[in-house]
Parts: sequence; structure tokens; C-alpha cells
Amino acid sequence: MAKSNLPRDPREIITSDVAAQPAVIAWNGLDRGANPVAVPARVEMLRRRSKSVVYRLPGVGYAGADVIAKHCVRASAMAEHHMYVLLQELHIAHPDYYGYVEGEEDDFGWLFLGDAAGEVYDPTNPVQRRLATRWLALLHTLSSRLPSDAELPDRGPAHYLEHLRAARTGIHHIRTTLNISSEEDQILADVLLWLELTEERWSDVEALCRDLPTTIVHGDFAERNVRVRDNRGAGAVLLVFDWEVAGWGMPGVDLDGVDREAYLEHVRPTWPHLDREDVRRAIAVGRLVRGGLAAMHWETHKIIGKYPAHTLDNVLIFRQRIIDNLRELGWCVPNVQSLLVTRTPSPDDPAAPEIDASTRAELRAPRASLPRTRES
Repeated sequence: MAKSNLPRDPREIITSDVAAQPAVIAWNGLDRGANPVAVPARVEMLRRRSKSVVYRLPGVGYAGADVIAKHCVRASAMAEHHMYVLLQELHIAHPDYYGYVEGEEDDFGWLFLGDAAGEVYDPTNPVQRRLATRWLALLHTLSSRLPSDAELPDRGPAHYLEHLRAARTGIHHIRTTLNISSEEDQILADVLLWLELTEERWSDVEALCRDLPTTIVHGDFAERNVRVRDNRGAGAVLLVFDWEVAGWGMPGVDLDGVDREAYLEHVRPTWPHLDREDVRRAIAVGRLVRGGLAAMHWETHKIIGKYPAHTLDNVLIFRQRIIDNLRELGWCVPNVQSLLVTRTPSPDDPAAPEIDASTRAELRAPRASLPRTRES
């Protein structure tokens, strides 16, 4: 079973002067119409990070339900706020959403959600997998009809190209400032090569992203952010939360692990042109950019902040994801060692490997030369 994003057991329980706690003050600052001011018997602190704190307010929500109070950076809070409002408008299942309140600090705010209690989503469970597939198909098809000026950030190819370049910058910082071993330095040199190979194909990434409509994407659809709840005898319902990285993007970033045939069946009434090959390629692009490039970027932050306690083990995993999905897309995945030529110093990275001219020409081959078998 996957680990829950929020622990059920609180790290701290506050029972004294509860009405004066910031979470309770913000909660009672919400415009809840005729609902009276509600003070919980206690406040439970569930998680504290550098830029966010999450509390549970027991029993103050609809029909005595628990409420999650999330204090976080204003930009992240507003992004999630817009998403929950849109989910309500689209009539897609979601945790109860109570609203947003500005924090006392200029750069922070409060979000109030229903506690998404339930079973942690298990993608290996066929029933839950089909439920998630249907939910994602509904999110993608309904949101594709929304006006493009909806207040959401861009999570398309340009967003992930920024991740690629930020990963490269982070690796350069690690290699030039941390006391890493020669073996670790070689690993990072190889990663730089794969990042360059991927950027050489970026026009193809952009072209493949145009095969599917632009939709709202969650951007971090994973077990830790999804619950399955028995809806009081009416069947199971999927509850998805943590929409901080959501926005307008390519559906493939949400589709790793879905039932491909079921997804195609659900979306074809809206997108009749779509076929199995489109879905396969969309998933490969999603794995490449989210599970490879974005993951590599965030991993460099962890290494910079915690090395040597935080090792390069995950770098090897994310590098392999990049390689596997370049191969899945039918793009050139050569032997790394055969590409390394004499290292010529450059302004960006004096130790960066270079790619020989013949391989660079292969990488720049037009997309039309790539194999693509479509359904009849």
C-alpha cells in the first residue's frame, strides 16, 4: 500500500486557547453564509514543511466532518483555489472545498478542504485503476472545452523545458561546488548528455503534445495525492488533492498507470480522432517530462541541500526513465560512451561532455522519419 501524503496521526495536538489559533481564526474568517462560527475542540498539526503547514480541525465541516486547513505560499494557495472552483463548475468528484482566506503575512494564504479520508489509491487494484482512468478521462475531456483564458498556469512543453534546463543548472552546481566522488561526477556527466539529447528532440516533444488537446492536468497524479472512498453505498468515489502544480498542459503527464483501453473508450466520444498510438506516445512523453526531467530537477535541489546524506541513487532512477522513454518514443538512444568526445571547456560547464557531429545530425532528423503505426 502506498504511503499517505498526510499522516492520519497528528504530530502535535493543541487543546488550549483553541479559538486563538491562526488556523481557527482564518477558518472563522470564511464567508460561510448562515453557518455559525465553529471552534473545534482541538487543532491537530499534521505536517510542517519550510513553506507550508497542514492542520486538521475536527468536526467543524459539513455534517460534522473534519476540515483540513493548509497554510502555504499565496501563489500555491491561489493555484489550488482556482482548481477547486473549476472542479466544482465541471461537476467532477473532489474533496469538499470551503474556500480561501488571505493570511496575515503578505505572501501566505489559507485553504480549507474536507478531509479526504479513505483508502490510499492503489494503481495495481484493477477496480481502483478503472475508477482513476474514468476520473482522469472526465477531467481531461470536460476541461478541454473551457475557455483558454481560465486562470491557470501553463504546464505544457515550455514548462518542462524549464525543468530540463534547471536540472542542468543544478547538476553543474553539484559538480562544481560539492565534494562528490569521481564515480558520481561521471554519473552526472552522463545525465548532462541525456538532457542534451532530450533537448535536441524538443521540437518533437512539442509536436507530440499537439496530438492531444490541451486540458487541465493535475501534474502530480500519484498514490500519495489520491484517495478512494466508499460513497455511502453509492459506489466508490475518487478524491484527488494537492493541485499545486496543476494547470493547462498535456494529458499524458497524468496517464502513467491508467488503463489505456478504458481511457480511449472514455475520451473517444469527445476526441474521435484519438487512437491507441496517440495514447501510447502521450504516456511516454508524460513519463519523460514528469517522471524524468521534472523529477531530476527537484532531485538536484535535494542533493544540493543534503549531500552527502542524500545520495545520487534517485538520479540513476530518473536517468533511466529518460532513457527508457526516449526509446519508447522511437528516438535515437545511442551508447553513451560512444558519444563522448574530447571534453572542450565551455562557458556554461568546463567539464560538460560534447556530442559528435554525426550523432547531433541524427538527433535533429525530422519527426516524419520516426516510425509511427496508426490504426486503420
